[in-house]
Amino acid sequence: MCASELAKASAEKRLTVLESQWVETILRYSASMDRLISDLLDVERMANGNLELARMPWDLNTLIKESVNSFQIWALKLEIKLTLDSDPENKIIAYIDGERIRQVLDNLISNALKFTPRGGSVSVRAESDDNAVRVSITDTGSGIAKDKLEHIFERFYQIKHVDGGGIGMGLFIAKWIVDAHFGKIWVESKPNSGSTFFFSLPLSYR
Repeated sequence: MCASELAKASAEKRLTVLESQWVETILRYSASMDRLISDLLDVERMANGNLELARMPWDLNTLIKESVNSFQIWALKLEIKLTLDSDPENKIIAYIDGERIRQVLDNLISNALKFTPRGGSVSVRAESDDNAVRVSITDTGSGIAKDKLEHIFERFYQIKHVDGGGIGMGLFIAKWIVDAHFGKIWVESKPNSGSTFFFSLPLSYR
């Protein structure tokens, strides 16, 4: 292959890479906009009392496994180890709105990945007894200052991040969903020591 052909092939390769990056950027911003619109609609439904739950028996471990798997490619790209520390074959049946609890899981896992540096890790775990199940999402990020912990689930409250994404409704919506299931959501964190978000759900229907 002559020099001109090599230069042409090199230019075409660079263009292909750029086109791929452009498509990825467009898809990322499109997904971000979809989440923003969905969050705004959810908050409006909450305010009007129109956000209802479709509760039925779900295997919570299956939901967790699916949510973790959906973030593996992103975690790999960020060079973060994302693991499921509980046995995915161990069924945990709870009367929940599966899609809404998936929304909670997705929000907590995506936040953990967002605030964890490259080379860090995020682990997800579910533990149950006869009455309830507790899910934890632990990261090795920078942690959360004490004065911010008490506000973190408030509407429009946002901890700043380099990508500037979101407007601070994800955790507020997650808390509403968990509360509507008669559950509890909380966080334990210290600066420079990572964070663990927990939520618990009763296994029986109330």
